[in-house]
Amino acid sequence: MGPIRWVEQSLQIPLRPACVHKSLGRPGIDAGITCLQNFVIELKDAELEGEFGELPADVIEGELLAGGRSFRNLVPLPCEDGEKGSLGLTFVHGNQCVRASGSEIRIIEAGGMVYIEDFYPA
Repeated sequence: MGPIRWVEQSLQIPLRPACVHKSLGRPGIDAGITCLQNFVIELKDAELEGEFGELPADVIEGELLAGGRSFRNLVPLPCEDGEKGSLGLTFVHGNQCVRASGSEIRIIEAGGMVYIEDFYPA
C-alpha cells in the first residue's frame, strides 16, 4: 500500500500492487488467472479510525464493506459507485489496524493488468 491522500473530503488509499483473480466463477475459488494491478480505493466524506503509520506498508488482511456486503481479503470488481462503504486494513508490521468509512466508495483502476499465472483450485 502506498501513501494515502486527502482530496477535498475524499480519502484515497492506493493499493500498489493488488493481486487480481479473474474468473468466470467465484474469485479466489474457481479456476482463472492471477494478475497484478494498481488500484485506488476512494472514500467520500471519509472518517478514519486508527493511524496508517509509516507508508508504504504491506497489508496482511483486509475487509471491504460495500453495498451492504462484506468482502474479506477481496475487492469486488467492478465496484458499484455511490454505495456507502468502509475499508479495514491490518498491516504486517506490528499488526497495526486502521478503518476508513465514507458516504460513497469507489474502486479506481490505476494502470494496466500484468499477467502472473493461471490459477487452479487445490
